[in-house]
Amino acid sequence: MVGLGVRLSDARILNGSRGIGYPPGYMKEVLVAKRPEKEGAPPTKQMTLEGATKEQAAAGLKEIALRVNALGRALTNLVKLGDEKTEKTAATVLEAMNAAQAVAMPQLADELRQRLQTTTDHLHRALDSRREALHAAAKKEGIRSRRFGEYDRVGPFEIRYAGPKARISLGSEIAAEISEVDGGRLFREITELHQRMEGEPFDREEFFKLLRRAYEMAKLHFEPREGWVPIRNLYALTVMVRNLKKRDFIAHPDSKHFQSYSSAQFVFDLARFGERGWEIGRERLRTQTPAMNTVMQGQTMTLPSLESVESSVETLAVLRIEKAGSD
Repeated sequence: MVGLGVRLSDARILNGSRGIGYPPGYMKEVLVAKRPEKEGAPPTKQMTLEGATKEQAAAGLKEIALRVNALGRALTNLVKLGDEKTEKTAATVLEAMNAAQAVAMPQLADELRQRLQTTTDHLHRALDSRREALHAAAKKEGIRSRRFGEYDRVGPFEIRYAGPKARISLGSEIAAEISEVDGGRLFREITELHQRMEGEPFDREEFFKLLRRAYEMAKLHFEPREGWVPIRNLYALTVMVRNLKKRDFIAHPDSKHFQSYSSAQFVFDLARFGERGWEIGRERLRTQTPAMNTVMQGQTMTLPSLESVESSVETLAVLRIEKAGSD
C-alpha cells in the first residue's frame, strides 16, 4: 500500500520476485499532476475572510468563488465517473480533494483522500495481477501465450508494460498502445486488434503485385545496389501504390482521401504472404541478413510469427524480387 506521505512516483508494484516500477513521471502525470505543494513546502493556505478589510474581503470572495468553481467542476467530473477505479478517477479525486482543501472544507477533503487511497490501492493490485489475468484469459479462449521476463506473447503479439500502459507490437512494429490495468480487458483489446488486422482484405497474388509495383518504383527512385531495396523504403512506396489504385485519391489527392497503411499491418501481411513460402509463380522474394549497425539504426523490420509464441520469424533489411530458382 502506498501511503499519502510517500511520493506515488516512487511506488513499485511487486510482480512475483521482480519489482516493476512506474516509469519516470507516470504517477506525477496521472495521479499527482495537480498536487498543490512541492516537497517540503507548506500546504496551500485555506481562504478565510475573518478580520479582512472591505477591499480584502472583496478580493477574497473573488478568489473563493474561483476555487469553489474549480471544486464544482472537479466534483461534477467525479460524479460522471461513478464508482470507477481508474487512473482518471484517481486524478479527478485528487483534483477535487485539493480544491476542497483550498476552500476550507476539511471533511470533504478527508473523504476524498480516503477515496484516492482506495482507488490507488485498487490500481496497484490490478497492475500486480494484470499479466497473470492476461494469460488466464488467453488460456480460457484457447489462444497461445507465453510469459517472458519483461514482456508477454499472446498469439502473434508482443506486449510490454510501462505503468498502466501496454505497448502491443507485431514483430518490430507497434500496433497499439493501450492504458489498461485489467488483464482480462487487455486480452479483449488484443483480440479485437487481431480481428481487425485479420479482417483487412488479403489476397496473396494481389499483395505480390502490390509489392512488385512498389519494388519497381524503388529501383527507379533509389537506384538500389544490385536491386536490393531497403525494406522501409519498400514499405513507404507500398503505401503510395495502394493509394494510386484508388480512384477517389487520384481524383482528389489530399489527406482526406489518403488511406493509411500501418507498418504493423504491412509486416503482418508480409508474414501472411510468407506462410506459403516466398515464391509465387516464377518469381520469389529474397532477403539478406542485416548487419548489426543496420539493426541498431532502425532500418530493419522484423516479421511476427503467426504460428509460434516463442520468437519472431525474420528480421529484414533489404529485399529483392528475382526469378524463382536463381542463385
